[in-house]
Amino acid sequence: AAQARWKPREEKGEMTALGLDVARGGNDKTCAARRHGTWFDELVQAPGAVTKDGPTAAAFVAPLVRNGAYIAVDAIGIGSSALDFINGLGLPVCPVVGSEGSPGTDSSGTLRFKNRRAEMYWRLREALDPTNPKPIALPPDQELLGDLAAVRYKVVQMGKALAGIQMRDKDEIREVLGRSPDKGDAVAMTFIDGLPAPRNARNSYVEAEAPDWRM
Repeated sequence: AAQARWKPREEKGEMTALGLDVARGGNDKTCAARRHGTWFDELVQAPGAVTKDGPTAAAFVAPLVRNGAYIAVDAIGIGSSALDFINGLGLPVCPVVGSEGSPGTDSSGTLRFKNRRAEMYWRLREALDPTNPKPIALPPDQELLGDLAAVRYKVVQMGKALAGIQMRDKDEIREVLGRSPDKGDAVAMTFIDGLPAPRNARNSYVEAEAPDWRM
């Protein structure tokens, strides 16, 4: 339904967040999800061989960001190097560590989250709820659809009196799909709790044209 309601826009409005899933080498791809409120622009990807280190990952994302939107980036592995170089460019960036504990709860306030990965995917799930008064629109992308459809969750015990939501492990999703869920992760990262509002600051990178990374 979120993909069915998507329409291309000439006026995209303010960019409110950008999710960056970084890959290095192999068949994985680095993916950027550009969010404008409830509407997502078409996803942008680059082969992992192109974004082989922090500087090239930062160079990939720099032309894509607008309006001082924060870049939510995986801060583990190659993502940590990208985080440092994005910071060095003076762009607003928010580190995301999926395995980190989350203090949040679901919208009912009854279930906790096992970690930040569960938190961001559950927030995306709540945004996709048909009863949501502010429905999101996702680009009609079959890989994105596959990524999100492969996510599963279970309720686990967290301490004696607490129940929490745990998402299917990324390695398990990789086995199901035969590839990494790069697009799904990039979109989900824009829903992480505590992501700051855009700075609305313009810099020399904002006006640059996005390069064609296709190979």
